[in-house]
Amino acid sequence: MNSAVTILRAEHDLILRALEATDEAAWRLERGHMLPPETLPALMQFLSFFVHRSHRDKEEELLLPAMQEKGFADPEGCVGVLLSDHAEGAHCFQEMVTAGEAYRLRGHEGIRWAKAARRYADVMRRHICREEQVLFGNAQKILEPAETEALAREFEHIDARAHRAGLTEILDRFERAAWELRK
Repeated sequence: MNSAVTILRAEHDLILRALEATDEAAWRLERGHMLPPETLPALMQFLSFFVHRSHRDKEEELLLPAMQEKGFADPEGCVGVLLSDHAEGAHCFQEMVTAGEAYRLRGHEGIRWAKAARRYADVMRRHICREEQVLFGNAQKILEPAETEALAREFEHIDARAHRAGLTEILDRFERAAWELRK
């Protein structure tokens, strides 16, 4: 059976692919290129839904509280820092949303979106690195295998909720948009 850490690591791989697509879109906009009309909406919808809801819910509703119950409750410690990262990532993402809407309406706000996207990608990569290097190692040390397997089963409920809300279609749109950016 998969453990919670294994699932989150696999999701990080997908998120990192989305950050690569974000960087590619930013690079094109910084050079004055227009993006295909579906690219930013598909990318933004994926980031909003998968990263800031599905993945984050698994961490904030399940893994981090389990870590806090095992003594990782210091606001300045591992869990506190990661929750702060989540807030910073959400703030940077909101800047992308605002800039993306301006780009959609006026078409000449691409540089603004690109700057916000670069900040967001930096924050998210730093955050993922912290989770990979600190959180997951600590989780594997302090949580029993049965506990991480139970968390993984709880993750399935979050996944089911996400799929009912349209995650499959969102992933398909993201994959098509990412493919267009690689051309």
